[in-house]
Amino acid sequence: SMALHAGTPRLGLAVRGSARSAEDYSTPLGDVSHSGAETRSAAADLEWHPTGDHALTAQWSTFRGEDIGVPGSGGVFTGLFPRTDRTKLSVGYEGRDLAPWLARLDARIYTQEQEENFSTILDLPPIPAGPFDLLIDTTTERIGDVRTAGLDVQAGSPIRDRHYLTYGIDFYQDDVDERRREESVQVFVPRSPGPPGSTETEIDEAPTTPESSYQGLGLYLQDEVGAGRWTLIPGVRFDRFDIEAEALEREEGAVPAEDRTESALSGSVGALFRATEWLHLTGSVSRA
Repeated sequence: SMALHAGTPRLGLAVRGSARSAEDYSTPLGDVSHSGAETRSAAADLEWHPTGDHALTAQWSTFRGEDIGVPGSGGVFTGLFPRTDRTKLSVGYEGRDLAPWLARLDARIYTQEQEENFSTILDLPPIPAGPFDLLIDTTTERIGDVRTAGLDVQAGSPIRDRHYLTYGIDFYQDDVDERRREESVQVFVPRSPGPPGSTETEIDEAPTTPESSYQGLGLYLQDEVGAGRWTLIPGVRFDRFDIEAEALEREEGAVPAEDRTESALSGSVGALFRATEWLHLTGSVSRA
């Protein structure tokens, strides 16, 4: 791994990168098959302060994994992630002491794309089939693509001397699709002199995951109330989720389209008590 940081009083830059190579790990019972992986990552952050109270930021990161195994698989079933890629880009603004009623404002928009290749190999032991032994070898490759776009905005406001409000909005949308290819090879091996053997190959390229989108919207408000040696922190959050999935046609049965909306209201309350200068007691209860 490596990292480089450089800056001036108004401009800051950070660049990071790493690479990792792991073989199958060992245990007292022996090596665990398909537990190795090859990964690489890189990131860059840029921050600009046009004035002391304002900052603009840009962040980029990428990750690539290759030959990431499913530990313990092998033999009849082998699972493997031959490749997984993720790239994220975000830009943001940070402001401090913008007005008597606005102590801070943080806003960020981002986009991310993740493509993941998951492959499986199913190699069944011979199956008696009349005068033949039937050998079945099925190889499946699924490439899932998830594209995400989102927005986060959070603000903090002091109210007189006893209240400090934190409030904001979260929004994101995932768009999902899949490419798939399954190849199944059946080999009929004669068990004794008789009918000749044969090989049959079937190809299935229909996806098993429907094209879909998922939206999440969250609104929240928290107050910090100071009362002598006590600080009370009540909070509330509202979430709404919208899910849309296209119909999926499969030989074994169709999956109908779906359009669903869910919502939830969550709450929390916390407390801090300064018993002495060196002893502070805290407690909280919440649901989500």
